[in-house]
Amino acid sequence: MTVNPDDILPEVDIASNTISRTINLQQRGKPCFNFVPVAHVDAPIYDPSSAWGFYKIIQRVRTLLPVEDVNIFYHNVMWKSTQGSSFEPFDFYEIIVNDKPKRPEADIAFAMLAEMASQTGNPPGCAGTTWVGALSKKVFTDTGFLGAANATTHVQISVMMEGGGGEDWAKPEGGRIVTHETGHNYNRPHIDCGGAPDPWDNPPWDPCDLGPPGDPLAWYGFDPVTHLVIAPDQARDILTYGTDQWMSSFTWEKLFDEIGGSSLATSLAAFQVNNVDASENSGDMLLLTGELNDLVNISSAQVWPDGTAPAEKVTESLRKAAELGTAAPYRVYLRNIAGELLLDTALVFDMTMDIPNSKSIFSQYVSFDANTAKVEIVKEGVVLAEVIRSSNNPRVAVYDPVITVDDVLELNWVVYDADGDALQYAIQYSRDDGLSWRTLFNNYRQTSLKLATNRLPGGTAVHMRVIASDGLNTEMAMTNAFYVATNPPKPQIVGVREQTAIAFGRPLRLEGFAADMEDGNLTGSGLSWQLTGPVNKAESKASLTLNDLPPGEYTAQLTASDSDRETGVQTTQFKVLPVMVTDRVKPLVDGSCNDAAYQSATMVSVSRSDDFPARVWLAHADGKLFACFADIPFASSLFGISNAVVGLHIDADASGGDVPQADDRGFYVGQDGIPFQSIGNGRAGMSVTLTPSPGVQTSIDWGPTRWSAEFMIPQELIGDWNHAAGLMLFQFTDNTLFGMSNLNPWPENADLDVPDTWSQAYFGEILPTENHAPIADAGGDMQIPMLQSTTVVLDGGESYDPDGDAISYSWIQVYGPDVVLVASDTATPWFQMQDIESNTELVFELIVSDRSLPAMPDRVTVNLLNVQSRPFISDQDGDLLDDAIDNCIEVVNPDQRDTNNDGYGNVCDPDFDNNLIVNAADLAFFKTRFFTQDPDTDLNGDGTVNAGDLAILKSFFFKPPGPSGLVP
Repeated sequence: MTVNPDDILPEVDIASNTISRTINLQQRGKPCFNFVPVAHVDAPIYDPSSAWGFYKIIQRVRTLLPVEDVNIFYHNVMWKSTQGSSFEPFDFYEIIVNDKPKRPEADIAFAMLAEMASQTGNPPGCAGTTWVGALSKKVFTDTGFLGAANATTHVQISVMMEGGGGEDWAKPEGGRIVTHETGHNYNRPHIDCGGAPDPWDNPPWDPCDLGPPGDPLAWYGFDPVTHLVIAPDQARDILTYGTDQWMSSFTWEKLFDEIGGSSLATSLAAFQVNNVDASENSGDMLLLTGELNDLVNISSAQVWPDGTAPAEKVTESLRKAAELGTAAPYRVYLRNIAGELLLDTALVFDMTMDIPNSKSIFSQYVSFDANTAKVEIVKEGVVLAEVIRSSNNPRVAVYDPVITVDDVLELNWVVYDADGDALQYAIQYSRDDGLSWRTLFNNYRQTSLKLATNRLPGGTAVHMRVIASDGLNTEMAMTNAFYVATNPPKPQIVGVREQTAIAFGRPLRLEGFAADMEDGNLTGSGLSWQLTGPVNKAESKASLTLNDLPPGEYTAQLTASDSDRETGVQTTQFKVLPVMVTDRVKPLVDGSCNDAAYQSATMVSVSRSDDFPARVWLAHADGKLFACFADIPFASSLFGISNAVVGLHIDADASGGDVPQADDRGFYVGQDGIPFQSIGNGRAGMSVTLTPSPGVQTSIDWGPTRWSAEFMIPQELIGDWNHAAGLMLFQFTDNTLFGMSNLNPWPENADLDVPDTWSQAYFGEILPTENHAPIADAGGDMQIPMLQSTTVVLDGGESYDPDGDAISYSWIQVYGPDVVLVASDTATPWFQMQDIESNTELVFELIVSDRSLPAMPDRVTVNLLNVQSRPFISDQDGDLLDDAIDNCIEVVNPDQRDTNNDGYGNVCDPDFDNNLIVNAADLAFFKTRFFTQDPDTDLNGDGTVNAGDLAILKSFFFKPPGPSGLVP
């Protein structure tokens, strides 16, 4: 392996860092995270798939967790609930009570997220998945809420804080929040520091340190993003409530044993070890979801038919219950109509961490017996909650979706419940012909929805299914296969923002991320880089390390390619500021660069073909420029005499040009210690003199394998001080027979005789600054279902100023029905939208300013979608039941009476022998029941078989029964 392969950390003695060791490796998978937009009253919806700051959060999570990488997936639908103050989520969860934010109400959101996680299989390659509800940072501003987590359900809700205070290595705070809650997801308790609540698991040292300060064996932290070392007493453990958190070795080792180490095979093995046959996860399954504190609330109970629930979630759920065994105090009972016990299993739950007085959450599968009449949650014989099964299953029929010209998918379904129970729906989506399913919505109450297809994974055999539940009875209906276009990936460059100015010498590492609706987050070979500017680079990997970039304008282009061979491109323009040469203590000109004056001076690396760069320090003192070259190899030759030479060219007035001018000078010294100079003459090739100018001093120092050289140059030779200049550094071999060879210049594309190719430099303390216009970001386009009046919050929080100046905001509406935009001079204005009768498009424009320059405006489109439930799509008999669920399509029968349960309503079913034709045999049978109360022969439901029923039979003579929407 190679230590410090990118030469990020300067080394005292340049040597090979590639070493060979025999080490033990432990294989670990990459943890998977599924991010779901979660809303809070009066806060904008946070969209992880498009927010630039989100990827900095993930970058920080990767540096903190003991993993090589993480897999990121996105819950693709982003809508705002419009159910008033009640909790009626679509694909995110409003934490509100009486229109006011309440932190404990996060328990409800946890339960709903846990249910969605239970209904959805793990993405490919993920043995387990942590579901993260992503909240806008405005939630913290409004409520102080940062995050919370539940281990049993592997769900967390975290505020996506893209900034934050503290040290640079502790930012962004959202990365620390997600990592902290992930620790809880993997069963790690708090560490007692900063007021973190118990339970605690403290290290064997001060819990407010990363390790014992002063102990030579104590571990230090290192941040690969900022390249900063973190001392043991400089940070608090990530599982504390202390400031400036980092990962300690104590927590790192604990999490290393947990994260990525399990797999579905491991779960199955553990399942069998607990004396439970994994085959028991076959058959119908009951999914119970709710909250538990002093009381128990079963928020949802759904029966999933055999094979429809995700196998890995069922297996894991049954395994956890088996591990608790018969001693667990909280039990789930299934009873039949006689009250006899059909099933007794442990209730699996866990307290939500980081919410004071929080409830415990459960979302658990249990095997379902068809004879179940009641479900109970019991503690020590006391029934805490129950669900009683009604007499009839709901009916549901789903119509194939329609995709409009503006790429909106419209899905409609119809339902009927003979018991009159209120129904709720889970809507699932499969892009692979039903092999795997993801839940888009749960606890949905309408029978119509609309989705933007650019937020759905595409495929050639897409299905959707609707699971209708009356509280226990469940029915499912699925669409036929249909086509949804795939989406190109959306790449994002992290590490530098558009038009940002980077100080020369600052370590720069660009990381690439790409959200893809089909593949999740793309990494590795799916990403490729192209850097153009004074230095050009092209690489195919997730990150691009850019050290010692010469000053100038650059364009970084990231191309993402997904499994469907679609590509997306993101470009970012930035610049590296000129080399700054500032005042330092005057060094001793002795040829050695170990002088204290160079310790904090500007350093430049001059690359060579042997991968051992020469290092050059530049400083100013006592009216002189000092330059010290180190780690220079000796020249050797088979013919003639070779001399290794180092030097610098200076364009005193930064005029550039194709040829050196009279104020352009060169200073050189060879390994033989002989100095010489050159001066521009207005043509190609500088005039060389072996007599240095007065005041110029050089010195060399030979080591065993390398040598160093030092220059002292009076500032009057280079245009005095406090001015811009051009600068070129180099080393080459000079041979008496063959002349100059092996030129290694800095910048690497520089030409000795073309000042235009030299680097920008500034000799002085204060670099003149240029003001840049800020960048406006109005946020991602929104699709919002409208059921009633709702508040829509816009989000310009991603806007920024490249110079770090404060910015002001100005929003205007440019299209659509007029709305009153409140707080239009803030990052997050809002408006109230009343009911709409049809889909409505609104467009808003944001301009930001740094008080000097305005930004180019940015626009956001808000699509308000009318998703009011349609009572029916086709109703031939006018009984207000859609034909798809009507058991007598052509005969009015709103009661849907079907006493023999053959799918045909009695009023259209005189086919008593079920041979699908009404004939003499049915008439003969009818005669035997005349004037009786036989329910199957009582066609009109008046309680007696009489002439009215005979009239119905005659109307069907020699015809089939029905037709019925329930019978194919």
